[in-house]
Amino acid sequence: MRRRARWLDGSGIVTATLGSTETTAQVTPARFTAALLDAAQARGTKLRMAVVEDVARRDGAASGVVTADGETLEGDAVVLAMGPWTGRLAGRVKLPSIYGLKGYSVTLAAPEVPAHALFVDYRTADGRALEPEIFPRPEGEVYVCGMADPAPLPDSPELVEVNDDSCAVLARAAGRVSTVLAQARIVRRQACYRPVTDDGLPLIGRVPGLRGAYVATGHGPWGS
Repeated sequence: MRRRARWLDGSGIVTATLGSTETTAQVTPARFTAALLDAAQARGTKLRMAVVEDVARRDGAASGVVTADGETLEGDAVVLAMGPWTGRLAGRVKLPSIYGLKGYSVTLAAPEVPAHALFVDYRTADGRALEPEIFPRPEGEVYVCGMADPAPLPDSPELVEVNDDSCAVLARAAGRVSTVLAQARIVRRQACYRPVTDDGLPLIGRVPGLRGAYVATGHGPWGS
């Protein structure tokens, strides 16, 4: 058994150390994405919000995307990175099947928790085996995720539903490893669908048979 940090004062034990501050780092996805977008916009990039229905083609090459309202947004290259919704284009371009795996998360208000990312083996009271992940973040928050749900992928992200009971299980799991987290207030309950493929491998690279088209999806819970 490895020596555990003082704030991990619950019923769990530390069985392995995966990295250190010299070998491992983590980022907050929303802040990282916002920083990339700000940097791109500072260099002239424009952000358009729309639902993509198809890839526009010209002379055997991708020339842009077609939105749900019929507008064509032109471009020199097209990157299909719509998470699990990328699978909606599998019948229009040559892509393997892409599915959505639903998961839940809670964000806890827990200041002064050090940046120790935890990967936990947890058993619920009814015997279910879960593998929640706990990520302390800046500004006094701790992100907890790891509940899988077979619910089908909805038509859009706006239709994703949050199950409060599943979120409560995650909060209890966090509370079992630390009394600080057991006392923490839940500030956000969320759900999302992670894109997965049949073989479980990310799908990154050129779209076969369509010049200028690329795909980046199938990464599961590990980010795009």
